[in-house]
Amino acid sequence: MKSRARFDWYMYVLLIIPIVATILIIWLKEKSFELDSLLLIGLVLGLVLLSSVNSYYKIEDEYLLIKLGVMKRRIAYTDIQSCKKGSLRFIAKTSFTHKGIVVNLYPYHSYSEVFVIGPKDVDEFYEQLQMRILR
Repeated sequence: MKSRARFDWYMYVLLIIPIVATILIIWLKEKSFELDSLLLIGLVLGLVLLSSVNSYYKIEDEYLLIKLGVMKRRIAYTDIQSCKKGSLRFIAKTSFTHKGIVVNLYPYHSYSEVFVIGPKDVDEFYEQLQMRILR
């Protein structure tokens, strides 16, 4: 099962701030836009668009695949201790939303990892993930 990542409105705001800041810094510093300025703005805008378009979660046979922009991570189901529908305080490492599915991994090197995944169809994705973990 594959589900696109859900974006909350504030994530778009957080992703747009670097673009606006870059444009303001260049404009205030140089008072003109040159090729290198346009390339920098294009790079930042491209990363924002790549993150919003190319982000998904996929339940595969042996692992959970997380793809957010240029980041890709595979988590074996045997490494997942538990998962529940819920939220963390703000932005979690593998989500563009704070609501979704909270995933707890087994402790590794004396610390455990907790993160949120934010698929668009949370209920269906949660059921599928639970079935894979309980096997």
